[in-house]
Amino acid sequence: MGDTNTNLLVIDVGNTNTVLGVFKDTRLLAQWRLTTNRAQTADEYGILIRNLFAHEGIQAENISAIMIASVVPPLNTLLEDMAQKYFHIKVLFLGPGVRTGMAINYDNPQDVGADRIANGVAAFEKYGGPCVIVDFGTAITFDAVSERGEYLGGVIAPGIGVASEALFQRAARLPISSPSSRRAVSSGGSPGTSRLPAGRPALPRTLLTSLIPAAVIATAWLRLENPINQPLRSVAVAGLAVLPALVRPVGARVVAVLLSAGTAASIAYGVSPLHPRHVPGAIWSRFSGGFLDFYDVRTPFDPRVHAEMRSVLLTAVFGFALAVALAVDELRGTDHVIATKIDMRACTMNGSSTSSGTGCVGTLMDCW
Repeated sequence: MGDTNTNLLVIDVGNTNTVLGVFKDTRLLAQWRLTTNRAQTADEYGILIRNLFAHEGIQAENISAIMIASVVPPLNTLLEDMAQKYFHIKVLFLGPGVRTGMAINYDNPQDVGADRIANGVAAFEKYGGPCVIVDFGTAITFDAVSERGEYLGGVIAPGIGVASEALFQRAARLPISSPSSRRAVSSGGSPGTSRLPAGRPALPRTLLTSLIPAAVIATAWLRLENPINQPLRSVAVAGLAVLPALVRPVGARVVAVLLSAGTAASIAYGVSPLHPRHVPGAIWSRFSGGFLDFYDVRTPFDPRVHAEMRSVLLTAVFGFALAVALAVDELRGTDHVIATKIDMRACTMNGSSTSSGTGCVGTLMDCW
């Protein structure tokens, strides 16, 4: 590449991989991915990095600054010695005391890893706030940044590789060398982990997505009536079935289902909840009678003559619409995850499962 004005080397030291990048101003000239090796010496790192520079035509003498984000403390002193010996530069480590422009709203800011700070800075710089950053690596981290650019904290979960290794270690009868076992673990691990960053759809989307099939169900069942009588009752029952899908948590949802079912029953069977002792018997009598009528009465039927059949029809509308609404709500959505992976080259979104810390390297220069 041969650029004579290269001025910044950034190094992201993750638990699995170490990623290096060379910047000229805001332009990334080259990047490399190495295996993080705690047994390597400062000389080995220095020679390796200078060889990588030579391969890309980058002059080591033109490096004017080095910044490192590390989550492997034992390597910090080693890399500091390497920078001093091979580049004659004092390293700046991203961590507590470094002014990144992002307030860390944590009980102890020193507990936040450098990779998570850099990911937060990069996401806010690229997308603004509020945002959530998900980094798939040795560990899977979830970090939240406020609208004002404040780091709010997050969640750490085991990475795909770590979880799989733990499974093989703790499951005595799981043969690690068996291809079928590996395929099974791979099939279970990746899809299971892929649901971690996914959240439930937002309520407006759940409502809209549920109301459409509910309306279709309500109007489709009306085809069994001739003439169609009081169609709004069918629509109202379908609407009641959608409401429990908008309620969380599970306990409140169960109560919502019972209330919706009771209201729908009063509409369908003409019973009053003010007389609860008589409601179950009245509903069962009319439901069983109407259900049996479907074997004897031709469809479409006249709802004015066979009112009990219409009660059964409304029960079916409620049941199907409720099932669809709950199924829609169980779908996991990712619309609220603004940044799933901060890419080194342009801080763009990347959904691939890569090693920890790839994203924070590109932003280290912003902290310099």
